[in-house]
Amino acid sequence: MPIRVLPGIVLGAVSDFANVHKRLVPGFVTDLRMEGNARIVTFANGVTVKEALVTNDQRARRLVYAVVGGQLTHHSASVEVRPDGTEGSLVVWTTDFLPDSFADYLEKQMDAAAAVMKAHLESQRRRSGMHAACGAGGYDLRMPLNSRLLASGTGWQVKDVVCDYGPGDRTFEEQHQTACLAIVCEGTFSYRSHQGAALLVPGSVLLGNTAACFECGHEHSRGHRCLSFHLSSEFMEEIATQIPGVRTACFDVPRLPPLQSLMPVLAAAEIARDDGDTAQLEEIAVHLAAEALKGQSTCDRSCTPSSRDFRRVSAAVHWIEAHEQDSPTLSELARVVSMSRYHFLRTFRTVTGTTPYQYLLARRLRRASADLGRSSSPISHVAYNAGFHDLSTFNRRFRRVAKTTPREYRPSIL
Repeated sequence: MPIRVLPGIVLGAVSDFANVHKRLVPGFVTDLRMEGNARIVTFANGVTVKEALVTNDQRARRLVYAVVGGQLTHHSASVEVRPDGTEGSLVVWTTDFLPDSFADYLEKQMDAAAAVMKAHLESQRRRSGMHAACGAGGYDLRMPLNSRLLASGTGWQVKDVVCDYGPGDRTFEEQHQTACLAIVCEGTFSYRSHQGAALLVPGSVLLGNTAACFECGHEHSRGHRCLSFHLSSEFMEEIATQIPGVRTACFDVPRLPPLQSLMPVLAAAEIARDDGDTAQLEEIAVHLAAEALKGQSTCDRSCTPSSRDFRRVSAAVHWIEAHEQDSPTLSELARVVSMSRYHFLRTFRTVTGTTPYQYLLARRLRRASADLGRSSSPISHVAYNAGFHDLSTFNRRFRRVAKTTPREYRPSIL
């Protein structure tokens, strides 16, 4: 089933097992209460069933549940969310059941639920109302988004933030309530603050200072997903005073580019998010803040990109993501956006802080490091799935960035 909503948003609604009646199929499911890892669901037709959670795999974008009791001798289902190659999603909902005599009834129920799901999620995408997501250490956000608190402690919070803004949607001036470091996991968007303007792409890190006003825009594509760290002034000062050469706990650039050197911490952050490892997120908050305070000194501040530059580079980034297994060349990318190789290379680096090849390499290394931490697959399979077709090249590149071999890195991140 196609849904014209960013996959991260659809996945967020599907995987929120305890709130299906609010976020996925409101009206079709009229009531829900949790009982351990199972939900007791009441449908609009009055039927009540118990659905036990089997797996909720964020990496595979797949949720599996089983119906317990009732008239069927067997009933299980899975919901998988796939990108559709543009800015939408494909939802694959399958069910297995016995006896076969319930086929007609279940088919009608699934068709009705799918229609409600599609209408609800797409209506949420189109809505133009303002949603406040303020909280201690959070944004004052006036954009349509889903913000989920993952972990918090004294002076820090970590949130999984998914925004569904797109071209034509109005931007709002917002304000950071604390220092903010947001790892861009999906999507591209523009970010403007007193520190400057930048195009944020997957692997880059948004930087915001306490009480600073800013704007995020999606003039050239729809939606993004970030892993957002909100840190108090005291938290930042404690870190800054321990780093030689760092004179301030504030940021003077709008973002860190998708650098290869950030690969280990970004991969660890995404693994901790998917695994629900709240204890590790505090360590990552400290590490990420330290890397940002040290790394901002190397960022280029020479010029401000134009809106046209943002549009062209955003198109190139999406093209790289769609064709990364083909290892797109500089010439191919320049042709895609109708620019000369020299001008495209300069523009891409000005906008993103890195070159097209470095961006693709950092993206592959980040994916490989995350897979090493998530799975027990052979290293050769991890390398190939990340886009490396030569194991020796992967080992050499990985060791240069992570300062260790893939084999030694795996137990250190598990």
